[in-house]
Amino acid sequence: MQASGDFTIENGILKKYTGPGGDVVVPDGVRRIERSAFGHCEELTAVTLPDSVTSVGETAFAGCRKLAAVTLPDHPVVLGEAAFHDCPRLADAQGYTIVQSVLFQYSGPGGEVVVPDGVTRIDSWAFGTGLRITSVVLPEGLTIIGPSAFDFCPRMVSVRFPDTLIFIGPAAFRHCSALTRLILPDKPLRIGERAFIGCPGLADERGFVIVRGVLYGYYGSDSEIVIPDAVHTIGDQAFRNCLTVTQVVLPDRLTAIGDQAFALCKNLTRMTLPTGLQRISRLAFAGCDRLTLRWDGRGDMGTNALQNVFCAIMPHVPFSDFHGTENRTMAMRGFFRAPELYTDSEIRWHYQQYAQKHRTALLPEIFRADLVHALQFYADHRQITAENFETEYLRPALAVHAAECAAFLLDYRYRFLADALPADEFAL
Repeated sequence: MQASGDFTIENGILKKYTGPGGDVVVPDGVRRIERSAFGHCEELTAVTLPDSVTSVGETAFAGCRKLAAVTLPDHPVVLGEAAFHDCPRLADAQGYTIVQSVLFQYSGPGGEVVVPDGVTRIDSWAFGTGLRITSVVLPEGLTIIGPSAFDFCPRMVSVRFPDTLIFIGPAAFRHCSALTRLILPDKPLRIGERAFIGCPGLADERGFVIVRGVLYGYYGSDSEIVIPDAVHTIGDQAFRNCLTVTQVVLPDRLTAIGDQAFALCKNLTRMTLPTGLQRISRLAFAGCDRLTLRWDGRGDMGTNALQNVFCAIMPHVPFSDFHGTENRTMAMRGFFRAPELYTDSEIRWHYQQYAQKHRTALLPEIFRADLVHALQFYADHRQITAENFETEYLRPALAVHAAECAAFLLDYRYRFLADALPADEFAL
């Protein structure tokens, strides 16, 4: 029998168990077992959850290495990620730790692994660092493969996926370097980022690892690369540190370029961005010191892509490459955010000239976005004066509730314009 003082319970949530372990019966009325509530309870051997429990949080029983029995309510209970990870005495004779249809961990001998029928979810890191696994057959009824579920299984050659699968988590098969064969269901499937990164065995004859339109890696040796038309996303680190590449032609249907996709490609010199891009990660071109990028500005590049181009590539794009007021306004927002990145003196000069010449047209956009960086630019170039302070700056900022800009302006007024704007001439 457990003492009531062994449990910290608030509003039906079991926050923490501090008892001696052994065979524990959770009190009636508890609806949820909180994250790590029993985590690493070394003497816990069995636990019974009441019918009132509906969910068990992440890592709730993780590291309870003597836990050998779990009694759950008859109704389904939501089991959080890694809820029963590293509970070796819960494993069956084949090495599977399965609780209510969730496979939390595999500790078997490896080789050809056939996941038991009835498993509907493979939890994160369930097979991670499975050094002896050579192949995996997944059962019908499986719907979810969690993040990093098979991360670093370097001898695994093939995986057969069931038709019931709907989601493969991020990094699920990362660094499965021997993986050469995937049998995916013939239906739509959600696949997380980096799911097949570091899998050179999946490369086609041209060196591309492409799964469902996502390019996860390049293992060829060509200097001039034409990415296949089927690719809509270049995944994280796909070309990272690829020193042989000098030129890349991107497909017209490309919509996303992932984190560090071309990072440290130090010999990459030329690339034209397709106008349908919707997302470019901030470090997509980090360390590409020789790269010249072009974009003709004819299409509708997505706002998110442009906002991330700001720090990744915009400093290398001549202002003349942007056509139309809307596109140029977006380009200026990038310049305002990080002017120190515009190290090319000629490119920087053109941005500065446009910012000063079109100040009155840009200010409404600046205030709508509450872009205080832009005001710093105009302050540095002495374009905030006593004459235009209220009419062109403060009043428009307050009108659209640009709090950051208004705060900057008030501070600027008291620091630099106090003599020119006496207190009795200034009112909100």
